[in-house]
Amino acid sequence: MKKFLSSIIEYLINVIDLYHQNRIKRFYNSFNLDLVIDVGSHKGEFINSVLTKNIPIYSFEPNPAVMIFLKENTKLFNVISYFDYAITDKDGNIEFFVNHLSSTSSLSAPNDKSFWIKFKKLILGSNELIKETISVKAKKLDSILLDEIKNYHNALLKIDVEGSEGRALYGARKIIGTGNIKFIQIEQATFDIYKDTDHNPNKILNELGFIAVQRFRFPLLNFSDVIFQKVN
Repeated sequence: MKKFLSSIIEYLINVIDLYHQNRIKRFYNSFNLDLVIDVGSHKGEFINSVLTKNIPIYSFEPNPAVMIFLKENTKLFNVISYFDYAITDKDGNIEFFVNHLSSTSSLSAPNDKSFWIKFKKLILGSNELIKETISVKAKKLDSILLDEIKNYHNALLKIDVEGSEGRALYGARKIIGTGNIKFIQIEQATFDIYKDTDHNPNKILNELGFIAVQRFRFPLLNFSDVIFQKVN
């Protein structure tokens, strides 16, 4: 029953997401992006909805069950490499919480006191959101793309890692500091829905010379995709 409900909810979210992503696509149409680093690709929703088929992409998705769908759904796009790493602030292995609703799987455990977590449990008819905990490979973006980013000059770094955006940014400070990344898009929730949020994304981005220039609130739900632009 939980699997069925999760599938229905994920389908409904994806329908709404088409409208949401189309607004983001119109924003990026004004800029000539030459590379996209997609951290937290899930099943390729952002790639399919926002990006053109010729733009080079580095795609990151640590959930092995989801990676199968990601590769199939994005096979017509210019994905340079698919990486099965969790992107964070250190290299090694790390626990990954696989949720019944796969798009909300995360390196951070849910905050059971959060209103949003309680609501998700209610609509899923479950006392537990976590399906299983697995060990995955963890990498800093600096360890993977520091040399590759030098070939591009107007890149977008998109990070959607369900509460671990700060850690992902902290491990990408060198590539962000090259000046080759001009836009950074991160997801921000209204409620504190995860237990582990040790690095402040806004503080990191401000220190690296980025300011928020656009915010797209997801219809009916509690999060926004915020776009930061390099200003100095």
